[in-house]
Amino acid sequence: MQPIERLIEIAVAAARRIGESHKAAVYLSKLAERCIQASLNFRAVELLSEARRQAAAVEVEFLRALPLIRIADIYLALGLENDSLTVTKDALNSARRVEEPPLKAHYLGDLARLFFRLRQRKCGQELLRELHERAEKEKFAPFEYAYRERLAVACAREGLLDRAKDSVNRLTCPHSRLRAQIALALTYAQMNEEAAFLEVTNSCRRSPLHCAVTLSILATAYIIAGKPEEARQLIANAYSEANNVRDAEQRYLALLELPDLYAKTGERERSEQILSKTHEQIVELGFSEPTDRVLLKLAEQLAKFDLFDQSLRVAQSLRRSEIRQQSFQSVAAARIEAGCVEDALRVVSIEEHLTARSVLITIIVSLYTETDPVRTAKIVERLSHFLDGT
Repeated sequence: MQPIERLIEIAVAAARRIGESHKAAVYLSKLAERCIQASLNFRAVELLSEARRQAAAVEVEFLRALPLIRIADIYLALGLENDSLTVTKDALNSARRVEEPPLKAHYLGDLARLFFRLRQRKCGQELLRELHERAEKEKFAPFEYAYRERLAVACAREGLLDRAKDSVNRLTCPHSRLRAQIALALTYAQMNEEAAFLEVTNSCRRSPLHCAVTLSILATAYIIAGKPEEARQLIANAYSEANNVRDAEQRYLALLELPDLYAKTGERERSEQILSKTHEQIVELGFSEPTDRVLLKLAEQLAKFDLFDQSLRVAQSLRRSEIRQQSFQSVAAARIEAGCVEDALRVVSIEEHLTARSVLITIIVSLYTETDPVRTAKIVERLSHFLDGT
């Protein structure tokens, strides 16, 4: 067995120890994707079967639908269309029993995408109709937005551009319409549909209703579309808007979105300046008890920008164990994505809760891309000790 195979098996053992079926299903599916990257397709299929069994054991519908959609996508990536279709139908059964409209809308939109990819156009069209009908009947504006926005995105993915535009235009709330237009801009950028992207973004940029959040998301669309200059202008505007937000939590959350965006436009120095200044404000300037959400985001951003020790201190300062574990996971993921395996392993060594440690192990392995077998073998040894609780 090659080192990478041994590494994946350690993570599989860790995933089985997580205890919560919906989480185990998600992490096993991520490890299946890691197997595909390592050309271990047969093992990937085995792990998907195990993930399906874990998902079947989940009693809460909205928690079952999420891993099933992931599993269906991975089967499709393997070319196993019959398996993908079976799981997609199972996911649809769960999605239809979800009570929360925003979640239901999200799942139905994703499932429409899967049915179209599986060449089940009738099923895909039925879901588009269902999204439209639910939006028409919905009296509560945020729920109507959820159905229309997901319908617009689903239509856009299938090249139904006029129908996507119509779904957005049916929103009577101007703020909701702007948010839905930005969602379309992101979709068109991902599809490389430049004409449609320019049409919707020209309309978006003229809106007087922008806030720091909408400007940041629109900047993301421009980055994906390969237009860094336009993105930088929007990020600068978002920075100005964020600094004017009165609520401290919302202000810092908005500011902490910007370092990533500047870095993606090649402005690493500007990213670090904003992160450093925001960090100082949170620590020193009258925000003596920042919220968990702010500290979570701060720890993650510090980890992304190679300020690992600082990120770890922020994560460890979180009082509630479940929030601290969540922060450790985002910090470890950021370090492994930066290629700093030792930092990620250090996070595992600090985590005392064995179940949370198992989650960290699966995250590290699912994101690990090192190809050197000697280094991988050393990491196998380290993670084996962590899995055993030593």
